[in-house]
Amino acid sequence: MLHSYHLTLSHKKSRVEPLLAVAKLLQHTQLQVLLVDIIVPSRSPGPSKTHELAAQSAQLQTFLSAIGTALHTVTCIHGMRATMTRSVSFDCLVGSEEVFGKSDDYHGQPQFSGGSWRFLAAQLGAGEALVEMMRVELIKRDRTEDSHQRSRMARCVTALETSRKWVRDTAEVMVDPGMTSERVIQHANGARIVVERSLLDIIEMVQRSVGLQLYSRQHPCERIIRDLSTYLRQPAPDALLEKLGEHGFAMAQQGLAGGLYDEES
Repeated sequence: MLHSYHLTLSHKKSRVEPLLAVAKLLQHTQLQVLLVDIIVPSRSPGPSKTHELAAQSAQLQTFLSAIGTALHTVTCIHGMRATMTRSVSFDCLVGSEEVFGKSDDYHGQPQFSGGSWRFLAAQLGAGEALVEMMRVELIKRDRTEDSHQRSRMARCVTALETSRKWVRDTAEVMVDPGMTSERVIQHANGARIVVERSLLDIIEMVQRSVGLQLYSRQHPCERIIRDLSTYLRQPAPDALLEKLGEHGFAMAQQGLAGGLYDEES
């Protein structure tokens, strides 16, 4: 929803008063899109007061710009609206004795890719919550004898169990000293693909099972689906698939006697 307000500056008010007025507007709009027109009186009371009004206007414009960035971040994203990404600038000097790590350590492998099991576990938790809510709701509706609902529940629980096994296995591979960096990375990439597909299937099954009322903002599943759908949009899924396909062609499949990422004998 778009809110538009007119804010008239006055030389009789202090600089902080317009900021307080905008803060009150933000409380009422609950982080909706806010437009504020800053109106400077055409009749100036004098040079000194004109300077004061200009200072008020500049300060308020800076404040609104920062707030506008925050509002845009919050309102324009489909899910995870309780989170916010902002830039932070540290205006200070950092001595060499205060620096830890080396440049680009954050992207060091296999920790960077292998550590994906952590956010996969969080995504899996959202999927588990959705299936449990669906289960409780269908029990209340006395729909557990319906063959279609049973079929969808079966697909949900198997998708969850598949995801659990991949997440657990990925975490174990990550700390296994016998695993090469390439094995850790490829296993984590495979887990990302499997968990994403499983949870997308679960979202569809829950939507079909619960029905139209799920799309109401008052329904508890609605927010979880929005948040999970957004969180599943992790970087470069196509590149992961391509890399996994390349790896699959390069290694013979071992079957039950070995794993997908075992060395070719």
